[in-house]
Amino acid sequence: MADDIRALRLMPILTDWAGPAFGIYAVYPPNRHMSAKVRRLIDFLKEHWGESPPWERACEEC
Repeated sequence: MADDIRALRLMPILTDWAGPAFGIYAVYPPNRHMSAKVRRLIDFLKEHWGESPPWERACEEC
């Protein structure tokens, strides 16, 4: 999708409208050891989504 935005095949609309804010949370018991798989999933999501999702980062470059 980001390539389509950069190539102007997709254009942002409703740029002055903001939908409801939401977040994605990883919830786990603090008194248990976190498995390596769960830790890798959380790290993966943080690395790929970071502070804003990829589609919002692509629009910042438009």
